[in-house]
Amino acid sequence: MKRKSVFLLIAGVAVMALALVGCGDNGSGPGTVTYTGGTGSNAYRLEITENTARYAAQTGDNFKLIEVISTKTMFGTIEISDSGTTITLMPNNGSDPIIVTVFVNDIVSMNGIGTFFWDGDSPFNPPGDLDSGSNPGSLSGTYTNSDNNFRYTFTGSNYTTEEYYGSWENHNQGTYSLTQWEITLNRTHYWSDGWVESPDSDTFTISITSNSFTIHGTTYTK
Repeated sequence: MKRKSVFLLIAGVAVMALALVGCGDNGSGPGTVTYTGGTGSNAYRLEITENTARYAAQTGDNFKLIEVISTKTMFGTIEISDSGTTITLMPNNGSDPIIVTVFVNDIVSMNGIGTFFWDGDSPFNPPGDLDSGSNPGSLSGTYTNSDNNFRYTFTGSNYTTEEYYGSWENHNQGTYSLTQWEITLNRTHYWSDGWVESPDSDTFTISITSNSFTIHGTTYTK
C-alpha cells in the first residue's frame, strides 16, 4: 500500500522522466523509451518506439515486449492513459490487450483478461506485480553455459570471459555494473595472443537467481 501511495503522489515526476528519456536523437528523429521489471525468476523489457520526433511516448506508438530467459517477443501498438503511467499494449498477433503500469523506467505490473500469446503462438501469462529497484542481485564467481564452452567470472566490479577450445582461453575483460534489471559490460581488453586494449560498452537485460543469470536467452550457472 505504501508503494501505491508514493506512486500516486509522484506520478507527475514519472511523466517528466518519460519526457527526458523519450527522445533518442536530440529531437532529430524517433526515440525509444525502455521499461524493465522482473519476477525474481524472469525479467521483462518493454521498448516503445515513437512514430515521430518528440519527447514522450504517445498513443499509437509501437512496442516490443521481450521475455529475457526465453527471448520470446511480442509486437504491436500502445494506448496511453493516466498521464502516461498506464500503457495498454495492443498486440499485432491477435492477443487481448495487456495493461502495463509503469513508474519512471520500471514496469510495476502487467495484467490482462483474455487470451495472450507471444509471436510464434506460445502462451503468455501476464505476471501481475513485478519487482523493481536499483539492483536485481549480485554476481560473484564463475558462471558457465549449458554447452560448457563459454563462461563469465565476476570478481568485485570486474569481469572476464573465456571460451573453451580443448582448454579454456581468454576472451574479454573489463568492468560491469547492475541497475534496474540490466547489466552493463564495459570491456577494456580482448585477447589475441595477449590482452589488446579495446574499450567498448554494451547493456543487456538480465535475469538473476541465487546461482545463475540469463542474458541473450542463454543461462549461465555457477
